[in-house]
Amino acid sequence: MSKKALLGLGFMLMVFGNVYCQHYPDFELLSYMERYDSLATDTTRTYNDFYKKFKYSPISKKPGYYVSFGADYRFQYYRDINEQWGDMPEDKDGYTKSRLLVHSSWHFGKYIRAFSQIQSSLVNGRANPIPLDENPLEIHQGFIDVNALQKQNLNIKFRVGRQEMVFGSQRLVTVREGVNNRLAFDGVHSILKFKNSIETNLFFTTEVKPKLGIFDDQFLNTETRFWGNYWSYTQHPSVMNVDVYYFGLDRANSVFNSIAGRERRHTVGARFWKSKGKWRFDNEFTYQFGSLASQSISAYAAAINTTYSFGFKSQPILGFRTDLVSGDQNKTDNQLNSFNPLFPRGGYYGFIPMVGPVNIIDLHPSFSINLLSKLNYYIEYNVFYRTSVNDGVYTPSGKLMYSDHNSPETYIGSMLYSNLVYQLNRNMVFTFEASWFKPGSYIKQVSAGKNGFTFDVQMQITL
Repeated sequence: MSKKALLGLGFMLMVFGNVYCQHYPDFELLSYMERYDSLATDTTRTYNDFYKKFKYSPISKKPGYYVSFGADYRFQYYRDINEQWGDMPEDKDGYTKSRLLVHSSWHFGKYIRAFSQIQSSLVNGRANPIPLDENPLEIHQGFIDVNALQKQNLNIKFRVGRQEMVFGSQRLVTVREGVNNRLAFDGVHSILKFKNSIETNLFFTTEVKPKLGIFDDQFLNTETRFWGNYWSYTQHPSVMNVDVYYFGLDRANSVFNSIAGRERRHTVGARFWKSKGKWRFDNEFTYQFGSLASQSISAYAAAINTTYSFGFKSQPILGFRTDLVSGDQNKTDNQLNSFNPLFPRGGYYGFIPMVGPVNIIDLHPSFSINLLSKLNYYIEYNVFYRTSVNDGVYTPSGKLMYSDHNSPETYIGSMLYSNLVYQLNRNMVFTFEASWFKPGSYIKQVSAGKNGFTFDVQMQITL
């Protein structure tokens, strides 16, 4: 997208965005979840309205036959000082990342829907960008939904093709919004809903591996197979909501602190959460078993997240979170205890991450407040320790960054992170983020040990 076109689009959204925002549904993290059927009977605007046609265009005189289009553009500027605590080459100019997503959703009555989406992710000013950040042009999603059964208390849907998936708290499976390339899977997926309070997802997929070429992401790449069953029960009388799940992973090559090889891992867990009222909580407990090369697996993770909303007009929210994630306990016992976060958010601890959820204990107080009606401020402070001295530190994606180095130190460091988010209107958001990381005794032993500072400015336009 050229600079002139981008500026013109931005001006149009600033002028008309506030008018549109009261007539259309909110945008969803998964764009295929958006529905615009209500525009079929919308009498507040004329049929010649361009944006209404963009979101809802009938393709037949039959009710429910229409096509909807959408787009999302994100532009970011990054500047890292002492990246990876001084172990990466210094880049005094910073770099930019841009991502464009364009989709179409074709609805053929109540029973059939076809969804497609392309993705273009580019990096400028950064040497040797990784595929997670740069992928010039690919088919990101392409699937068909079949609504096999639609009754008042039972809905059954089957999905076949390339698709994004998000489950629960997004600690284990999400679209990886933090990095430039969102994550998708190839496979089959069934969704069953009972009485509007129980939902179960059953799926068998392969991970889509991004490559640096154009339309070269392999379909059904069997290097990583991923399957599972996720149950959600909402409106529980005592704890409000309960999720239970099983995930299976078969990866051709995985690397942890002291071992590498084929990984066959099984994950079982439960989540207890409440999203209403002043007190809210989101607690999750997970156990993993299986094998990696010749070693058996026994790993765990526990997350406790609680927030309190004071109920003022500015909506101040105080939060506290702690995570306990296992690392390998003994390098000679033929058992691997390193937790695998599967497919987590790129920014697991803040949008600008430094470490990931493997072999880690963290304490995480936070505070947010609306400074203005459209301006939100958020700040958090993190303290990180290694769970085990016999395991290393990992990236946010779960890859080994530093091995244990036979270091007896457990203190990784502390991080202060904050952001400002300005929601101009329904379609445009501006964000400024900054993080400062002070390395602890362990990081000073295994790296250059310099204080790290990162900030980024981003603009996101959604249509």
